[in-house]
Amino acid sequence: MGITEQIKSGRDRALGMQVHMDRLEQLEEMLQKYGTDGQRQAIVIKILKNDIPVFEGIYGHNNGEYRLGYDTIFQVSSISKPVIATLMLSLQEDGLVDLTEPVYKYLPEFSGDGKECICLWHFLTHSSGITDEMIENNFQEQLKIWGLQDTSWTNSRVEKQKQLQGLREKLGCDPKQNGRLGDPYYLISLQTKLSQDPRKEMVYCSYGFQMMKWIIEEVTGQTIDQYACERLFGPLGMKDTYFIVPEEKWYKIIQREESAVAANWFNSDVNKTNDNGAGGLKTTVNDMIRFCRMIQKEGTLDGKRILSPGSIRHMLRNYNAEVISNGSKEYANWGLGWNLNGDKMDDAGMLRSFRAADHSGFGGTKILIDPEKDVVLVCFTVENVLFSDKEFFGINGRIVNTFYSAFDD
Repeated sequence: MGITEQIKSGRDRALGMQVHMDRLEQLEEMLQKYGTDGQRQAIVIKILKNDIPVFEGIYGHNNGEYRLGYDTIFQVSSISKPVIATLMLSLQEDGLVDLTEPVYKYLPEFSGDGKECICLWHFLTHSSGITDEMIENNFQEQLKIWGLQDTSWTNSRVEKQKQLQGLREKLGCDPKQNGRLGDPYYLISLQTKLSQDPRKEMVYCSYGFQMMKWIIEEVTGQTIDQYACERLFGPLGMKDTYFIVPEEKWYKIIQREESAVAANWFNSDVNKTNDNGAGGLKTTVNDMIRFCRMIQKEGTLDGKRILSPGSIRHMLRNYNAEVISNGSKEYANWGLGWNLNGDKMDDAGMLRSFRAADHSGFGGTKILIDPEKDVVLVCFTVENVLFSDKEFFGINGRIVNTFYSAFDD
């Protein structure tokens, strides 16, 4: 574990630079500590530089019977978003969508109260003028109107599923109606009024990526899993990546201890079949490395062309250069589905380059590509709940900074 055998045996020469082994050894010690001091139940990590494996490791344990490994399936939550963006760009290349067009052109019921001015790319860059908070407030109001108890946003996600079922019954949704028009959360969201026009402010919004998922299904006539497997997962050899995990592979999904963040939700059968476009992706470190390498290599990996270089360049372009976020322009930096570094001073690693792009996921997952430094990083962890006698902190920036310090470029 830790420093790869290629580097230990002198393959650092293939990198064209000296590798400071003591820094990689420091990273190894850090990760071992995180796995033993209660910070993380599990850590699975792979890092490539110049397309050469430089660091990889498995720390901690799976609470299920399947061993913890590079092929263990994690729900990666918001890392779903770069995948959804990739699928949208593939539809654009196929002439089935145009990201500059308004959403209502694909979902006709998404109109009124200013929503007609929201284009697909606004949702992909979190600049639509709609926020998750606005949607959630409408949802809570409907729960109150229909007398459904416990409207706290702190409800577990399993409880939220029960609430949705209760609303389906109250709203008279046809039990045979699948997709968005049978989803009470979506139907309630249609009542949302914009607080401001698109492109005024960047506010991270998961709802927009569920909208993209519905558009994918609308224009292809396929489920999100069917289209993603046909257009992305299959061609890339991502053999353990799904939105809805087949039951015969449930045994490979990591099981979380009760002390883990949102353990009841992550471990639930409901979650295994949750195909939400904003957070329903399940995948492995091995598979996600392939996805990130494809993006890093401008759309092609091992002879399989997923996207054109032009689409990749647009994906990693900052669309929010003139947009503010919490009163600051640099924190608004965002591509199509990717968090872009630029001038940010955030917790994703100060030493990553200006051109680096990354995304994290609730519960402890992280991916990063850095075209300038030629780095690809995938780190899936299981975060433990904050204990009163222990200081819980983010480890993503620490991992990135320690790794980057091993190289002089």
